[in-house]
Amino acid sequence: MKTVLFKIKINNDLSLVIPSLACAPEIFDLIDKDRDHLRAWLPWVDSTVTAEDTRKNLSERIEGFQSK
Repeated sequence: MKTVLFKIKINNDLSLVIPSLACAPEIFDLIDKDRDHLRAWLPWVDSTVTAEDTRKNLSERIEGFQSK
């Protein structure tokens, strides 16, 4: 069973969670498909050029969340 570090239930079908590192390739694909739109709000979009970049970013965020 996976441990969820953070979860906010929105409704029966939707929750906000901190994604696991296994989600990095899928998240990268979503970023890559919508770069032009995301660039306006997310300054790191242009420096995220591989799924490994996304994995590293997630790892840093997870570590930061766990240390609080």
